[in-house]
Amino acid sequence: MRLGCLTNGHNPLRKLQLAMMPLALRMRPNDLVRTLTYRPGLFGKPFMAIAQPLLRGRSFWTVAERERMASHISRQNQCLF
Repeated sequence: MRLGCLTNGHNPLRKLQLAMMPLALRMRPNDLVRTLTYRPGLFGKPFMAIAQPLLRGRSFWTVAERERMASHISRQNQCLF
């Protein structure tokens, strides 16, 4: 289920940024990006404050190894990552 607010509920500046992403990145922003940028104070910033240390913090795996693992798992789940 896709929430309508994630498609057209952003403020005007965010709508412009999301509209420019396909031109710059040659791909539509995925639902995670749209969720993180919709009311970022409610979900996006707190979520990223937790996620970044987990993804980029100290580990015996390198960042490249973690990215490779995430890519492999996403592929196994047929997720575009």
